[in-house]
Amino acid sequence: MEVCAAAAAAGSLSHEEVSLRLEGLRRLRRGHVDACSAALRGADPQAFGHFLRREATDLADQASAVLSENATASPAERMPALRLLEQRAADALQVIGDARGKTLRAGALAVEERARARRDLRMVHRIRQRACVAREEAEARTRLERFLGPRALRRFETLLLFLIFAFIVLVGIEWRLTEVPRGCRRCTSWTWRSAIVFQVDFFLRWGFARWSRGYFLRHFFFESLPALPYGLIFHHLPRATISGPWTRCAGSSSCGFSACVGSS
Repeated sequence: MEVCAAAAAAGSLSHEEVSLRLEGLRRLRRGHVDACSAALRGADPQAFGHFLRREATDLADQASAVLSENATASPAERMPALRLLEQRAADALQVIGDARGKTLRAGALAVEERARARRDLRMVHRIRQRACVAREEAEARTRLERFLGPRALRRFETLLLFLIFAFIVLVGIEWRLTEVPRGCRRCTSWTWRSAIVFQVDFFLRWGFARWSRGYFLRHFFFESLPALPYGLIFHHLPRATISGPWTRCAGSSSCGFSACVGSS
């Protein structure tokens, strides 16, 4: 498929020819998967266990290279390999799916072999899940890099790193400056600004991940939720009263918090 895409980019094939060749490759792959699945359904349990062990080992070897944290390739360069790994794991699970019921039932294999087959099957599931997550992350970062540009994205991430340390320092200082009006006002202003930048970063990346539910669950509880200024909120929450559509601070003379949330 990558060869067809490269040939199209070079102008040697038209878009229609590339589409036809890609569809032919997909049909060929589906035919091979179906043939392998049919052969595996008729195989004895020992042959099934051997196939599953070999496939899990091969996938683990491929995943160790493709999913390496030390990979120097850019996310855009890694996506073809991630898609290939994800597709291969999905094909393996499709091939195994029809035959695993009768093979993994009690009595078909020895206890140790059945336990090993279950571990291998779980490994294939994990590899597919990791490849799917890595592909989704790479696609989101590639879209963000195209939107902002590589240099702007690096500068933005450097700013975020600085704000993380500044945010932690500001939250610690706030507790000591609550009785000093000017100091509290300044800390409040910078804390809220930092929190807003973190939330903008989270929603920007989530948007480029196409509002994926998986991306939200992986990042919200570790990136967005901890970035809220809980110390500031919990400190002023007991002093806040509701009056009409606006929120006021009962003792707003000691802090500028009411200026942040509005006053009527």
